[in-house]
Amino acid sequence: MKKKLILVVLVSVFFSNYTMAESSLIINEIMYDQEGSDEGKEWVEIYNSGPNNIDLTLYKFFEGGVNHKLILAQGSPDLGAGGYALIVSNPEKFKENYPSFGGNIFDSSFTFSNAGESIALKDKDLSTVDQVVYASRMGGSGNGRTISKIGGEWKESEPTLGGANKMYIPYIPSVRPAPASTVKKLPVLEKIANPPQNTVPKTAVAEDIFTPNAMKASALETQDQVQPKQKKYAISLISLFILIALGGGAVYLVRERRIPKIEGDDFEILDDDAQLPS
Repeated sequence: MKKKLILVVLVSVFFSNYTMAESSLIINEIMYDQEGSDEGKEWVEIYNSGPNNIDLTLYKFFEGGVNHKLILAQGSPDLGAGGYALIVSNPEKFKENYPSFGGNIFDSSFTFSNAGESIALKDKDLSTVDQVVYASRMGGSGNGRTISKIGGEWKESEPTLGGANKMYIPYIPSVRPAPASTVKKLPVLEKIANPPQNTVPKTAVAEDIFTPNAMKASALETQDQVQPKQKKYAISLISLFILIALGGGAVYLVRERRIPKIEGDDFEILDDDAQLPS
């Protein structure tokens, strides 16, 4: 009786550890749409988060409604604690793209959908150990990048085969100011300390018209124009007085044609060159 009890306990412990080992496998990174032609270049990374080694040849990779076998192509069939393994669709093409990768590689016949689909890792009883539903909107669509599980979420990342996942951060170039030597300087208008003497501001011309000196000069010009006319009238008056004295009361007045005759005048208008009557 005791022997049977001990056997049941041992079997329970064994399957308990096996179940824990199964649950420690997770799908960690997916390259579903390689840049350019991706035929035979797709792969998925598996991570063992548990403390025990796991024989991956006992598992199946589910894709496209088919449970694909895992065949060792490089490395060890056992995935150690904290270890990584890659499941690839074509080992030869994979090595062409990643010749320096020396980790575990398992061959499996599958073709990822670039639009997205559901993939899973199953144990020998075809029980699902881990499952992922990916889509192109998650990133990694034909740009050479992958989608990785980071902090419990799937994010676009740089390929990190056999290493910790790193989220992709777009490069944003910093904007630097242009060197001072390349900046064009605008011409500076310098003030003229001593302007030429023959240059007179336009405003000064208008102001000089109303200065006392300008008004005085204008008056002198007007006086010069009037003086010849005054001299003509003075000569005419002198001639008038001479005629009065010689003519015995006969009065003759000499007037220029430019002065209109007023009604009632008792004299005639003579030309400048006409002779006075004797």
